[in-house]
This record gives sequence, C-alpha cells and structure tokens, in this order.
Amino acid sequence: MDRAFAGEHRWDRNAFLGLVILAWVGLLMGFVPQIQHHVAKQGFSYPPILHLHALLFVGWMMLLGTLHITDAGFARWLGDPLFHWLGPSLPATIVVMYGPPDLLMLALGAYDLITRKRLHPAYITGFIRVFTIQISAAWLYGYPAWKPVAAHLLGH
Repeated sequence: MDRAFAGEHRWDRNAFLGLVILAWVGLLMGFVPQIQHHVAKQGFSYPPILHLHALLFVGWMMLLGTLHITDAGFARWLGDPLFHWLGPSLPATIVVMYGPPDLLMLALGAYDLITRKRLHPAYITGFIRVFTIQISAAWLYGYPAWKPVAAHLLGH
C-alpha cells in the first residue's frame, strides 16, 4: 500500500530553517571573501561571461532550490582544509565541490524518511538531476580541452 507523502510535519519549520541557514552560511562564507578580495584588487570589473553566468545560473537555481548553488560557496570556504587533508586530485576536487551540499541534500532526505517514512518523488528526481550535473561537471573539469575554453571565456 502506497501512503501519500505528508504535506506537513511539526518539525518542518525548524528543520528547514536550519538547512537554509547552513546553505546560506556555506554560500556567503565562500563567495563574500572572494568578492571582497576581487573588488579590493580590481574594482567591480568582471568578465562579461561572469555577469551572464550570474544572471542565468543564480536566477535559475533560485527557482530550483538553494542547496545546489551552495557547492561553490562551500568549496571556497572549506576547500583549502579539505585539499590539505585529501591532497590535490580529481576525486578530492569532487569531494570539495560537492561533499558539503550533498550532505545537506542527504540530510533533507533523511529528514523526510524520519518524519514521513518515505522520500517525496520530487526529492528523488531532483537528487538524480543534481547528481547527473555533478558527474557531468566533474568530467568536464577533468577534460583537457575544457581548460583553454574556460580561460578564454573568463578573459585570461
């Protein structure tokens, strides 16, 4: 017998608030210092591709959920200690980029399993989509032909 997914649980307010706070802490701790450093050294000038990226990626991700955009923030914040611990390698890069936000997504799934005794179909679909994007991005990052393309787009 398939039970309907409960729309609400008495723990929802605090659980979701905690996850959103963790996501924003990772995002801000990662991006704010880098932006401050860039503005102090180079002013507010950024390559046009970064403005396009911000417009498309941030706007799209805000619609789809905050967790996915936290990967870059967490990587900037926790990257140095994790690389120091794991060493420089493609697997370490994947852990640095996707480990913390994936843990938040897994926490959200665990929360649903604890409070609703099942995962919502949107969670399953979203997790598969995010995981597929992460695998694709990791492949692209390791693909030698990508580096000159990325450098050109960033104006280097």
